[in-house]
Amino acid sequence: MKRFLLAFLATATLFACTKGDDGGSNGNSNNSNQENSTQDSSNKIDAEDVPHDEIWYTTKDKSSIENLDASAFGANILSHTFDGKKWIIKFDAPIKTIDSPSFHPTDYGKLPLITGLYLPNSIETIYELNGKFEFEEFHVPKSLVYYNHPESMLFYRNFILERFTGYNISEDGRCIILDNTIVAYAPVGVEEYTTPKGVTAIGDNAFEYCQLKKITISEGVKSIGKNAFFRFTGEEWEKTDKLEEVYLPSTLESIYPDIFYSNQNIKAFYGNNEFVSDDNKVIFYYGSNGKEVAKFATGSNITEYAIPDGVTYLNDGAFAYARTLRKLHFPDSLRKFCPGAFDNAYNLEYISGKYVLEDNRSMVVNNTLVLAVCGGLTEYTTPPKVPRMAHNAILAHPDLEQIILSDDVLSSQYRLVWNTPNFKSITISAKMINCSTDPFPGSVVFRPGTYIKDPNPYAIYCRALDPPTIHHSKMMYHDYTTIYVPQESLEKYKNSPWGEYESHGATILGYDYKDNHYDLDFYKSTDFTQDGLVTILQTATKGKGIDIVMMGDAFSDRQIADGSYGGVMNTAMESFFKEEPYKSFQEYFNVYYVNVVSSTEGYDHCSTALNGYFGDGTLVGGDDYTVFEYAKRAINEDRIDDAIIIVMMNSPAYAGTCYMYFPSTTGDWGNGVSISYFPTGQDDTALAQVLHHEAGGHGFAKLADEYAYEYMGTIHKTKVTELKTEQTNWGWWKNVDFTSDLTAVRWKHFINDTRYANEGLGAYEGGLTYWSGVWRPTENSIMRHNTGGFNAPSREAIYYRIHKLAYGADWQYDYEKFVEWDAKNRKAAAATRAIPYRHAEIKPTHPP
Repeated sequence: MKRFLLAFLATATLFACTKGDDGGSNGNSNNSNQENSTQDSSNKIDAEDVPHDEIWYTTKDKSSIENLDASAFGANILSHTFDGKKWIIKFDAPIKTIDSPSFHPTDYGKLPLITGLYLPNSIETIYELNGKFEFEEFHVPKSLVYYNHPESMLFYRNFILERFTGYNISEDGRCIILDNTIVAYAPVGVEEYTTPKGVTAIGDNAFEYCQLKKITISEGVKSIGKNAFFRFTGEEWEKTDKLEEVYLPSTLESIYPDIFYSNQNIKAFYGNNEFVSDDNKVIFYYGSNGKEVAKFATGSNITEYAIPDGVTYLNDGAFAYARTLRKLHFPDSLRKFCPGAFDNAYNLEYISGKYVLEDNRSMVVNNTLVLAVCGGLTEYTTPPKVPRMAHNAILAHPDLEQIILSDDVLSSQYRLVWNTPNFKSITISAKMINCSTDPFPGSVVFRPGTYIKDPNPYAIYCRALDPPTIHHSKMMYHDYTTIYVPQESLEKYKNSPWGEYESHGATILGYDYKDNHYDLDFYKSTDFTQDGLVTILQTATKGKGIDIVMMGDAFSDRQIADGSYGGVMNTAMESFFKEEPYKSFQEYFNVYYVNVVSSTEGYDHCSTALNGYFGDGTLVGGDDYTVFEYAKRAINEDRIDDAIIIVMMNSPAYAGTCYMYFPSTTGDWGNGVSISYFPTGQDDTALAQVLHHEAGGHGFAKLADEYAYEYMGTIHKTKVTELKTEQTNWGWWKNVDFTSDLTAVRWKHFINDTRYANEGLGAYEGGLTYWSGVWRPTENSIMRHNTGGFNAPSREAIYYRIHKLAYGADWQYDYEKFVEWDAKNRKAAAATRAIPYRHAEIKPTHPP
């Protein structure tokens, strides 16, 4: 899942020159801001016309980049010489594109500080520039036509850039503007700024590390990109974090939820009331979860706050760095939040809401502790009768010294606690079965901007006689850690994965416990030798082979040994290929399943191998990272981006959720990997229905839900813009549209085709969970009620993607060939055509 990034991975700006022409107010590098130049006029580089097969650079101490990695330039280096002023890299061909990595040495040795970088006019695209750069001025060459890739960072950690010269810049020299989009801003010397008129978008990372106190985004701007005001935290970068007031235009249609993630001093948001709360303290984002909190005004010095009604989700960083906040109320509409929603909001000491316990410190959802606030505490004990701990559940105050997990805790997900500089001890439950991934703080404590080894020794007290399962995806340093375990179990711990802690600096000692003898009333796995083994159920006999990787969660060792695990996998495969178009094209697929051994059976006791969970309503999920690692046992990593991954959860519940990943390339055939989670259900019929919807519909074809909830109301224009982009760039959501005009709707070719007259095709309002503003092709289908088959536009999308993956991007679609194949699926009897209709609300699975 490669993504190209335009990123400068150190304090960086870029100085690039091109031959000048009549640039109007744009000018060139020889007539701009001479007093701020890093070189005096006698030492100025005359770079009006850098040869197309050369790149020049200067460094602070005149030293060169040793062992330069030439792989980024698409040409071989012929020479690397110094002419007294500059270093000249000469290539054997013109340089048109700079890929990644670029200005790093091959051995990652010492890299000098680059004070000037002069690029030839032949360069049109830069994907990524890595290096150490320090300039006060950037000259924009007219040849460079493509700066911004998704998630790109044009001037990464740039603290000293004052202005731009050259082409495609604003009249004040502050902004680079390409296609009416601000892609970069020179941050030094101004505290208040209004974006130039005529701009329609703020690009990704455009204002990163700006030193503004007030930003007014002009009328006409419709969108603000990812990380638009990005900055790292830490002393070096926080000195530039001055932003206090943000004014949004009435024309704004969409934002990303992370645009103000680490801005700690914002006091208020103003303007567009669709995106700003009535009290000016919250900026909203409209996503798949409905109305979400993107950012709280953390610099407003508020000590008590009630999240507005109607909010359904808190994004990552929503309340990050709200250090003055002590009391917080959650509305009943809130469904979930990201684990990082409260990062460094460690003074919280009182929370309230329907999921908060009587202690007003602990929030419990589905028998899982999802949040515990510890402001004012030096010791925290988890509440009784709560068997599971969520990732980063304990929001630790820096003064917190001790954590005690009550003996009702059976499992934890990932790290329990983070940012605990005075941490002294944690006591692990006597019934603990699964500690998941390295859950302890370690002797490396994250403080803003850096990792610092904690000089304070601390202890882990394990009360369980049998070592809890622990998976180390990232082993931290534990130089100051002492792990105390029951004396009678000392050798068990040392010979288990816990023993790995000793190789990372920890000490494991025996301790005499008197009260830790608990009998478990459920089965616990002991044999993990079958974990990770791959079974090939089917190999493609046509095309390049389309990969389906299946696995199960919450299955024990005995369920794998007795064949019941394999039976579920076989049933799932057979069910998948019973539905068209998959039935006709089964021979195009490779099907694998991977053994996954969990500590217990089902979800009543502890965390499972894939950390499967049940959320609000029919929401389910798990640890996608671990799922990908298991999937790579079956297929190579370079095939993952086109794969469909299915996780069947060992539960009779009715639920299902598909997680769709953005692809690394564009295309119109449903690009991108997906993971579909759903329970095995009460019978094979229930399994098949959810399987077809989640894996066959969402996971493979990237189809949209065709059901709707009245409470979701009308889809927001932000979401429409986002979805249309995904339809265009990746070929997602081919079975919904945002118009009811039968002459313009996406499936109009079927409506105009008399061969599909009996399909009931039209424009039925309601889809993508929204009650209005979205239209679907038919009254019912698998994507609405999990029954009735895939409708014609959905069958076409599946057919299309199968052939694109089987034969490559050059395969050409022929509508008549599809219609000929699809004859067997069309209805013979007349059906009602295209009238507005609303079906009685059912309980569909969770949207992707």
